[in-house]
Amino acid sequence: MMGLSKIAFLVFTITQTFHFSQATRCMEEVNYHEDYSYGFDIRCENLHSQNVNELQFINVYNAIKLTIFNSNITIETKLFNNIPRIREIVITSSVLTFENNNGTTSFSNLEYLEILNLSSNSLKKIPSYAFKSLKNLKGLILSNNFLNKIETDTFKDLSSLETLDLSNNTFKNLNEIPLCEISNLKTLRLPNNHLEDISSSCLTSMDSIETLDLKFNKIKHLPNFSHFRFIINIFLENNEIEDLDTSLSSVRSLQHLNLQNNKLQRLTEKNLKEMKNLATLNLGNNSITEITDTTFSHNPGLLSLNLENNRLFSLRVGNMSSLEELVVSHNRFTNIVQNDLKNVKKLKTLHLSNCSIENIEKNSFKEMNKLELLDLSYNSLQLYDKLFDGLKELKTLDLRNNSLNNLPTNLFQDTPKLKLLDMSHNRLVKLSDIEFSKLKTLEKLNLSFNALIDIDEAILKPLIGLKIIDLERNQLTSIDYEFILQELFNLRTLNVKGNKFSCEFLSKMITFFHQKSVKYTVHTAKTQDEENVGGIHCQENMLQPMNKTLSHAESILVNDSTVLKEIYSITKDDSAKMNVWLLTIILLVCLLFIIIGILSYRLYFFIKRRNYISEEFELLEGKP
Repeated sequence: MMGLSKIAFLVFTITQTFHFSQATRCMEEVNYHEDYSYGFDIRCENLHSQNVNELQFINVYNAIKLTIFNSNITIETKLFNNIPRIREIVITSSVLTFENNNGTTSFSNLEYLEILNLSSNSLKKIPSYAFKSLKNLKGLILSNNFLNKIETDTFKDLSSLETLDLSNNTFKNLNEIPLCEISNLKTLRLPNNHLEDISSSCLTSMDSIETLDLKFNKIKHLPNFSHFRFIINIFLENNEIEDLDTSLSSVRSLQHLNLQNNKLQRLTEKNLKEMKNLATLNLGNNSITEITDTTFSHNPGLLSLNLENNRLFSLRVGNMSSLEELVVSHNRFTNIVQNDLKNVKKLKTLHLSNCSIENIEKNSFKEMNKLELLDLSYNSLQLYDKLFDGLKELKTLDLRNNSLNNLPTNLFQDTPKLKLLDMSHNRLVKLSDIEFSKLKTLEKLNLSFNALIDIDEAILKPLIGLKIIDLERNQLTSIDYEFILQELFNLRTLNVKGNKFSCEFLSKMITFFHQKSVKYTVHTAKTQDEENVGGIHCQENMLQPMNKTLSHAESILVNDSTVLKEIYSITKDDSAKMNVWLLTIILLVCLLFIIIGILSYRLYFFIKRRNYISEEFELLEGKP
C-alpha cells in the first residue's frame, strides 16, 4: 500500500510538473486594482489551436484581468471556464474567430466582465452575436481595426455600456453604427476614421452622452447638438469645418470645446450664445480674421482661450473677467493698445509670440496684476521704461528674437517676482544702463546669442537668487569670475560657450577654480590638436605664436653657449679645408630653415583651430 501511495504521489507530481511546463505561455501575477483591490492578472501570448487549452490550466478565483496577445484563437466560452469572475479582457495583435454554437457565444457566462478590449486585431467584421449576454459590460474598445460597418443587433444586449471606442477604423457615416441600441452611452470615440457626415437620428437620441470625440475626420458640416443635455466635452479638431452657424450655440452643459485645425473664417456671438458653462475653447489654426468685444460675451466662465495661428489683425477679447489663459501667437496685429487687455484682469498666461508686434501702448499691462507668464518672443518690439508696470506677479518673461539693441534702464522696476528672463537671440552689445535691482528672485537669465562685448558685474550684483546665467555665443573676451563666485552665491551654471576667451585668461580662471575647489565640466574636444586650457578651447592672438617662435630662435643664437662653442670647435679643427666664415653661413642657413619650419608648424595649427566651436563650461557647485 505504501508503495502504491508513493507511486500515486509520483504520478501526481509528474502530472502537475507537466501541466506547469506546458502552461509557460500564460503567467499569473498579483496586482492591486483601484476598483477591485488585490487580484490576479493573467497574461498569455502565442496561443493557437494546439496550445490554447493552456489557458484552462489557470485556476484562480479572484482573476481581475486577462491579456492575450500575438495569438491565433477562436473565442469560445470554454476558454474562460476557470476565470468566470474576470472583470477585464484584453485581446490584441491577434487573429480572432468568434464562436456561435447552439446559442452559446464567445463571451457567454462572463457576467462580471466590465471592460472588453479587442483593439489592433485587424478586424474587418464583427458578427452580431459576438457580445451577446454581456449585460454588465461598461467599456468596449474596438480601436485600430478595419471596421467600416457594424451589424444591427451587435450592441442590443449591452444595456450597461458607457464607453464605446471605435477610433482608427474606416467608418464614413454614423449610420453604419447601430448607436440606437446603446441607450446609456456616456463616451463615444471615433477619431481617425473617414467620417464626412455625422447626421444621425440615433446620435440625436443619445441624450446621455458626456464626451464626443470626432477629431481627425473629414467633417465639413455639424448637425444641431442641442439635444445633448449632459455633454461636457466635444473634440472636433482636425476636420474641415467651415462654419459653426448655430449647431453648438444651445449646448448649455458644454465645458470643453476643441475646434483646432479646421477651416473656420469667422466667429460671432451667435456661434457660442448659450454656452454659459464653457471653460476651455481651442480655435487655433483656423482662418479667423476678426473677433469683437461681444464675441465671447455669453461665455462668462471661460478660463482658457486659444486663437493662435489665425488671421487676426487686432487683439480685442472684450470683457472676459474669468479668463486665465490667452494664446494669440502667430497672428497679424502689429500694435497692442491699452483697451485690448483691460478686461482680462485674472489672466495668468499670455502668449503673444510671432505676431509682428512693434508697439505696445503705455499702461497696457497696468491692470494685469495676476499675470505669471508673458511670451513676447519673435516680434519687433520697441521697449521703453516701465513697459511692464503692473506685472507684480510675473514669473516668466520671454523676449527672444526681437532684434533688441538696448534695454531701457527702468524696464523691470515693477516685476519683483520674476524668475526666468529670456533675452536671447537679440542684438544687445552692452547692459550698462539696465537696472536689475528689483529682480532679487530671478533664477535664470538667458543672454545667449547676442553681441555682448562686456558684462558689467555691478549690474548683476542685485541678482542674489540667480542660479543660471547663459552667455553663449557673444563677443566676450573676459568675465569677472571672482566676483561671480563671491557675490552670486546661488549660481550653479554659467554657460560661456562660443565666446572669445584667450588661453591666458582661461589659464588664470582654471587656476582660480582649482584653488577654490570649484568644479566645472567641459565637452570632449572635437579634435585632439586644438589649443585648450583644462579641456576648454581658447583663442590665442595671431602674433603670439610667432613672437614665441622668434624668441626661441633668438635664445638659441644668443644664449646657448654650447652651440657657439661647437661652432668654434668645428671651424678650428678643419681650418685647413674650410674658411670660418663659410661654415658660419651654412649654420645660419640651417637655423633659418629651422625657424621657418617652426613658424609653418605653428601657423598650420592656428589655421586649423580658427573655425573651432568653443567649448562650454559650467560652474556646477559650491563656493568655499
